[in-house]
Amino acid sequence: MTSDYSRELKIILIGNCYVGKTFILRRFVEDKLERDYLSTVGVDFRSKEINVYNTIVKLKIWDTAGQDKYRTITKQIFRGADGVVLVFDVSNKESFEKIPNWMKQLNQISL
Repeated sequence: MTSDYSRELKIILIGNCYVGKTFILRRFVEDKLERDYLSTVGVDFRSKEINVYNTIVKLKIWDTAGQDKYRTITKQIFRGADGVVLVFDVSNKESFEKIPNWMKQLNQISL
């Protein structure tokens, strides 16, 4: 069976809760501009095919929950990732200050 894409990439969105990960994901994949979302429980997943230099690339984008109680789930999702997008809210200083914690978690996991 042949796929319609040439390459598949696993991308993970991480960051504190309420920083806009779900908004970014839905805006990119579904072109929606909704501002009211419920917190992600565990993880959410969307995919989108894009054209990169005449090559079709399928992005599998994982939206992770920012709450500490889901941290073990999100650590498992990190494995095998091709890229990570660390999201913070420019109007929330704490979300920016937590970036080193997120980077530490990434460094502890072999992607």
